[in-house]
Amino acid sequence: MKCFGNIILLNSLEVQF
Repeated sequence: MKCFGNIILLNSLEVQF
């Protein structure tokens, strides 16, 4: 579950940038 959340966070950052 932690890995999944981490992936989502990374994706969100990429979208922001």
